[in-house]
Amino acid sequence: MMRWVAIAALSAVAMLATLHVWFNVFQIPLEFPPALSLFEQPRSWTGLGDSRKAGWMAWYVPVLTTAFFASVVLARLTRQRTRWSVLSMAIAGCIAVLVGVMIACWAEHNGFIWYHRTEMTLRMLLGVQGQLLTFSFWESVRFLSGQWPLLVIGAVVGAGCAFLAGAPLRRPRAGAFAEETTVEPLDGRTDLTARIVSTIVLFIFSQTGSTFGHPFFMLAAGTCIAIAWFTVAFPKVEFNLKRLLLGGLIASIAGSLVQTVLFAKKNPLAVTFAKNPFVGEIIFAQNVQAFVMIFIMYLIGLTLIFMLFAKVMVALCRRRTSP
Repeated sequence: MMRWVAIAALSAVAMLATLHVWFNVFQIPLEFPPALSLFEQPRSWTGLGDSRKAGWMAWYVPVLTTAFFASVVLARLTRQRTRWSVLSMAIAGCIAVLVGVMIACWAEHNGFIWYHRTEMTLRMLLGVQGQLLTFSFWESVRFLSGQWPLLVIGAVVGAGCAFLAGAPLRRPRAGAFAEETTVEPLDGRTDLTARIVSTIVLFIFSQTGSTFGHPFFMLAAGTCIAIAWFTVAFPKVEFNLKRLLLGGLIASIAGSLVQTVLFAKKNPLAVTFAKNPFVGEIIFAQNVQAFVMIFIMYLIGLTLIFMLFAKVMVALCRRRTSP
């Protein structure tokens, strides 16, 4: 019970940090001025004063997003009651504040791009999420370096939760628990959640290079990769080298086929001599060569990425407990 009380308290701190940045720093207007449709062109709107430059979004969207991600991060950080200490919980409070500020920055950037770049589509916005998350993280770090009282508040709340739980000032040494430990198996719900989350992250990651190909072909290739990961490479939260290699092979074949079709459509010979039967063999040879080259790049890259994703997910989800 105390663990969930601590998670709720620190999540509330993260949500307050989001609201502080949202209203006091970015000064996002609470009400959206009269504007055109959310999805029809043009989407730009004109407010009063500096609000014209604001990345408007309903205020509860970043708050609810912060509540979700802060709860997930804090549940991971506080999963082992024996590792609690005043110092570690104070650090957890600082991390909660960082998550709250980062989500506020991320939501503001998404709102600004959506309303002030009218050429932006949902497909393009999805492709830049990796860049937005990275930029928002460093922006939140710079912001907290000047707004350090927020970190102090988070640390005080976390330390207070540890004090109420009777935790020591510092955690015991790792060697005290390393002698006899067992790996706690995952239940079905946790296993499925980890697989779904990793699939979504992998799909978004596959779309970050959308500028190098047609958006719909990149979307098709990313879908094939995500399906191969979820069904073949990672059917359970475990590092199974054979399944990872097989999943990487299947994903590489599917992705290479999609990219080869795109190459064939853009091949200048196919466009110029589409009805010439004598050029067919040359076009076929070029397509085969392109498929082989793309397949090799996909196989090497996806195998390494699949292995990295599997290592990270197993490390995040498997819990070591004392017998």
